[in-house]
Amino acid sequence: MLGTFSATPEALDSRNRALCDMQVWPTAQKLDWRGWLRNFPAEDQHYARCLLEAFVYMSNATIDALFKAGFRSLSRSVGPFEPPADARARWHRFMSTVLVVLVEGEEPSPTDSAHLFARRARDLAHVPDSRILSPADACGQLLHGSARRPVVFVDDFVGSGNQFVDTWVRQHTSTSGAMTSLRELALAGKCEPFYVPLVATTYGLERIRYDCPQVKLYPVHELGDEYSCSNPTSLVWRPDLQAGVADFLSRSAARAGLNPTVALGFHQLALAVGFEHGVPDATLKLFTHRADGWRPLVRFDD
Repeated sequence: MLGTFSATPEALDSRNRALCDMQVWPTAQKLDWRGWLRNFPAEDQHYARCLLEAFVYMSNATIDALFKAGFRSLSRSVGPFEPPADARARWHRFMSTVLVVLVEGEEPSPTDSAHLFARRARDLAHVPDSRILSPADACGQLLHGSARRPVVFVDDFVGSGNQFVDTWVRQHTSTSGAMTSLRELALAGKCEPFYVPLVATTYGLERIRYDCPQVKLYPVHELGDEYSCSNPTSLVWRPDLQAGVADFLSRSAARAGLNPTVALGFHQLALAVGFEHGVPDATLKLFTHRADGWRPLVRFDD
């Protein structure tokens, strides 16, 4: 979606209608690009169209395909593909013992997107429910198990990496009263941990590599600074607009009634990405903010 830049308003409208028709984007009732563009005055329309062209929306069908690709990529970790019979046997052993663990926020909620990925692990990767666990339950199984087991963390998005690091080091009390964390269990040789997020920022991945060196990372897509809307030289912006990007974002935030820092999203990552089940908090708030006089591009409450 990035780097087209040449679209006229008519061509952009035609493209967006085609994306809806192909179900790459949702209906215009949920993704209102026309109303969103009207948030911006005429002199800012070139900037707004760059943002719109940069926005990547992932439907549930796309998420399913990415999830399967990410999970299958783990086959690279279990040994060489030759000879085929040995490779299949190793993969079968991996899949017959793997634990899938959810990445939880500071205050776990039934509405966390992790639960959507638990269902995908069951339905798309065919991992039984008994081996799809919360971090606390995974700690209990690993602590009292005798064999080292593969553990796969599944998630949609890594922004700052905070949520995964918190999941990794959080202490849990087992049924025997012992306190432990997934990190401690990995250091004790109880598990071989993998993390398979669909989309991850380079910043978040570097944080996880530093704080959780035992974890093997298999992101399906990695987003570096070249995907940040606050970076004037990123792929989002036309070269002739780069000098004015900071001023455009500042005055747009003021027009929307947003603090300029808040407008850039969590950790000021200023991304242009959304999933059908929700938009990461690291996404530029101009896409989702709703207030009198400001229409969101993406709606999740209709």
